[in-house]
Amino acid sequence: TDIADLTQARSSAAGHSSTVSGYTSGGGSYTDVIDKFPFAADSNAADVGNLVEPKNNHAGQSSKEYGFATGGAASPVTISMTERFSFVVDTDSVDVGNITVARSQAAGQQD
Repeated sequence: TDIADLTQARSSAAGHSSTVSGYTSGGGSYTDVIDKFPFAADSNAADVGNLVEPKNNHAGQSSKEYGFATGGAASPVTISMTERFSFVVDTDSVDVGNITVARSQAAGQQD
């Protein structure tokens, strides 16, 4: 059942989740949007921040407090950057380091 929409249609995005909300970052034709949608209500997503670098095909990871966007494709290259954004405060992501090898289409993890 269709219950809501992202702020923009896109593919190849990463997924992240806090205890109360789902997040979708990047995707499409190298977008930098971070969308947030509540688990407890059927409502559209809100744009709550931006990635450091527009990308798609990146891996999404989640800890209890942060979402992470790792690697991916940033036109025209594959990247190794790891970005982090807060689940507590709606804000842009920050660069927190690099993975050992640039890659895209990798799997994500959750704490």
